[in-house]
Amino acid sequence: MFGLTNPKSHPVTLAIFTSVIAGNIDLLTAATVPLFLLASALGCITADALLVWIVGLHTVRKLCTRAAPWITRGVAFLFFGFAAHSLLHLR
Repeated sequence: MFGLTNPKSHPVTLAIFTSVIAGNIDLLTAATVPLFLLASALGCITADALLVWIVGLHTVRKLCTRAAPWITRGVAFLFFGFAAHSLLHLR
């Protein structure tokens, strides 16, 4: 959802992903890091291609233009939700 409405949110998503994987960092070894990086790169390229395709659809552009205020509110709600979730799960 963030990528569809705000491409600059990818660094935020990366930070969240990093915090999620931190609990399993011991699974990353010298042998698995290249595979992990390859899978991450392929996932990023695939997600970006899908994003470009979806955003380019006429129906999506028309819907986003009409619903822009509600989309902005929804994204803000999600950001506040992530913030609240992060605060609730501080160690």
